[in-house]
Amino acid sequence: MLLTKTERGLINLLLTKNDFLTANQLAEMLEVSSKTIYRKIKNINRAAGKKEIIISEKGRGFKLNYKAYIQAKLETTGDIFGYTPSERREKILLQVLFKSPKYLNIANLYEGYYVGYNSIKNDFALLSQSIDKYQLILEKRQKEIRVVGTEENIRIAINEVINNIDLSSYDDLKTEYSDLNKADVQFIVRQMEIIERKLMISIPYPYDINIFSHLYILINRFRQGEVEDFDEIDESYPVTNEKLHNIAIEAMEAIEHYLKMDLPKRETFNFLQYLISSRFNHDIELVPSKILPIVEEMTDFYIDQVAAKIEMPINKKQLKIELLSHMKPMVNRMNHQINIKNNLLSDIKLEYGKLFQIIKETARDVAETFQLNTISDDEVGYITIYFAKHIEQSPLVKRIIIMCSSGIGTSELLKVKVQKAFPDVEIVDVLSSTRFNNTLQDYQNIDFILTTVHAEHEKEIPSLLVSAMFTEKDKMMVKKLIETL
Repeated sequence: MLLTKTERGLINLLLTKNDFLTANQLAEMLEVSSKTIYRKIKNINRAAGKKEIIISEKGRGFKLNYKAYIQAKLETTGDIFGYTPSERREKILLQVLFKSPKYLNIANLYEGYYVGYNSIKNDFALLSQSIDKYQLILEKRQKEIRVVGTEENIRIAINEVINNIDLSSYDDLKTEYSDLNKADVQFIVRQMEIIERKLMISIPYPYDINIFSHLYILINRFRQGEVEDFDEIDESYPVTNEKLHNIAIEAMEAIEHYLKMDLPKRETFNFLQYLISSRFNHDIELVPSKILPIVEEMTDFYIDQVAAKIEMPINKKQLKIELLSHMKPMVNRMNHQINIKNNLLSDIKLEYGKLFQIIKETARDVAETFQLNTISDDEVGYITIYFAKHIEQSPLVKRIIIMCSSGIGTSELLKVKVQKAFPDVEIVDVLSSTRFNNTLQDYQNIDFILTTVHAEHEKEIPSLLVSAMFTEKDKMMVKKLIETL
């Protein structure tokens, strides 16, 4: 059993103390409840095996039995007391990214991880591979390392590392990354509250995490790193949303005051793109002048392609209205390489696996047709939700054939009357019994046949004999058949 980060933090805290600490003292230091402390200590001792590594004395509290701790580390099959190798590399990578292009001492970076030279060497090889896709380079000199690359790519890398964590709100982000001091956390939360107040909304997931992360990265890059090569932007850049632009300006001015340094105008533009790329802004009404042609074309393409693949009628008008509200900010995210996290992705794949795969295939066609960057699985997951919602809300459409003796005249009247009585039924064809028997193989996924003549056919398709006048009695029988199916 691998210990949780809170449990590892508890052990690390006790490693630094030589005396007993009460549950309340430990709870205050770790910012959890005393009840949690008792539960975590029980879990740690159970994971340790033969001997308790955290001992207790009535009236004094808890203390680490260091000898038992060392013995447990030697005897356990996995490194249950430390970070997993991937977690360790993630922490190291974030540190060097935030400090880039400064060199960092390797010994200081790995202090507290208790790993040997071979593990560190392996880490560097894997880290170098992982940042190659961002066009970043891991450089080593003697006992120091650093990451070099453009500021834009450094921030994209940091953002993706953070996005890989399973978070459901920026409260989780604050807990997960305690490197951000309390003053920074309070400042960022305050800025987000100001944004919410001005927009008169509550920023929903995952945009709360995106905005929090962006400000977190911005503050730490300017405080810790050397931001030199961030391309400046023309101050006359086009502004499509004046309200969000003013919010971005005020947020950057607040950060300048907080950091006591000037920020380039590029930061205002970048933050504005994060705001525009979020689904909380009010500029999503379907006003033709506000919808880029590529967005509408993409949405139509998506709906048409998916509808053809799932072989199901779709209320395109309604779905398009809803899907456009996602597509518009999504295109902006893709243009500015802004990624969002979808913590429901595994559930979506499990519940709507086939639909997800169809939409993912369509996403590849969309990217190729409209010459866009690859649409991520997280985005595909959100798009799947829109289609799934539409399918769940839509009545189950039945595909039927109307068969008469000649296929003309009264059959056309029957078609009109059936369509009027059952608007959700799709009438695939109206044909004669002779033609039907000769071309039966051409009709796939037929739910039932309405016929005005006695006819036998080999294919096991339910059929219902009705009057050509389609009386109220006929309607009742059709309704009952649909309910049965």
